[in-house]
Amino acid sequence: SSSSSSSSSSSGTGASASSRKVKSTKKELGRIRLKNTWSVERILPTTAYHPLLAYLLSEPFDLVSYLMKKHLKNRTVLASCLVRIFHYQHSIIPYLKHLCVSEIESTIDPNVIFRGNSLASKSLDIFQQLISWRYLGDVLRPHLHALYMLKHPLEVDPQREPREDVCQRNLKQLMATVRVLLQDIFDSSETVPSLIREVYSGMKSCVFRCFAKEDLGTVQYTVVSSFFFLRLICPCILNPKLFGLLDEHPPIHTARTLTLIAKTIQNTANLVPFGLKEPYLIPMNSLIDEAIPHMKEFLSRISEDPLNSTPRPQLQVPIWLDRELSRLHQQLRMVTLSEQSSSPRPTAVAAASEDSEDSSSATQSSSDTSCSGTATPSADVSQEVRERVATLLKNLHVVERKTFASTIN
Repeated sequence: SSSSSSSSSSSGTGASASSRKVKSTKKELGRIRLKNTWSVERILPTTAYHPLLAYLLSEPFDLVSYLMKKHLKNRTVLASCLVRIFHYQHSIIPYLKHLCVSEIESTIDPNVIFRGNSLASKSLDIFQQLISWRYLGDVLRPHLHALYMLKHPLEVDPQREPREDVCQRNLKQLMATVRVLLQDIFDSSETVPSLIREVYSGMKSCVFRCFAKEDLGTVQYTVVSSFFFLRLICPCILNPKLFGLLDEHPPIHTARTLTLIAKTIQNTANLVPFGLKEPYLIPMNSLIDEAIPHMKEFLSRISEDPLNSTPRPQLQVPIWLDRELSRLHQQLRMVTLSEQSSSPRPTAVAAASEDSEDSSSATQSSSDTSCSGTATPSADVSQEVRERVATLLKNLHVVERKTFASTIN
């Protein structure tokens, strides 16, 4: 103990230098934050899920309509397993069209279609990412790789880059980069996966059917661009690693350049020039005005029903059907538990009151129709679905108890 104290006192200067060196090293290395998630999935034999799968796939998709009305804590999980199940069963187009039609028919203002994180928007979002990885790689990867090679940002904001000559030079390069990228996107309409184009075609047809032409304005274009550009192209540009296009996250200066490119492309897709909110990007409006006619033509082409359906695109990760059905099983269980906890057992007076309300609204609901001319789902259908789901869950629970008896006990 005495030797250690004398050692520290005699080499105080060296210890101080060593301390500074350690601090410097820590600063260079930075920090890593890890988030671990532990989950247990009980996957039953395939035959156990056959009744659930048959009911899910049966049209008019009563179970899907039932789930659309539920305020789930995480719609992404439900949408993900539904998309994979329907895609595996070659029924993804009827499923997505049903969701889109239901969403559009329940929207009063055409300008706010698909603005929320509904089951429809989540499902189409996940489906696009699932099948378009090869298309995105072919169209975007060469441009993104070249942008990663740039040693400086294409900054045009004078508050970030005070040198006017540099801003002007960056503006010219940014405009040229966006112009070439947009042209390659416009030229790729025939290679957009035919399944996506078929869904877009159904969306646009429903919009035309449900709303008067004078009320549409640019909605016939933005209803498509809100998915293709806002939820697919621009997120890929902003985060290429997340979509598997490149192996590394962009450096800070590259991320800024990608943000400026994505902003310009998204405004072009929205058919809206930059305004006073971002005055430093107003010079890009000449490019946007030049590209808008080509953007409209491109959005029209990718929302036409493809004449020749191409083979189903290969997925990066194969779908494990039993696992997706297991996840759906858990989601249905959570929905049922949520309903049971939020709706107390009705009293006799309340039940009588509900019966009275149901009978008084029967006439009105029977005359209510959606814009496609079909009757809106009634409370009886919801109750029937609820009972069917309860039976399916009960049967699955019996199989689960037998299969995992030792684990559960």
